[in-house]
Amino acid sequence: MCVRQWVSSRLDLSRQLTILFEDI
Repeated sequence: MCVRQWVSSRLDLSRQLTILFEDI
């Protein structure tokens, strides 16, 4: 797994988390 994929996946996760927290 290359670093770029890891970073993009992390960004996607954080983005989804922020969306979840904003919904609360």
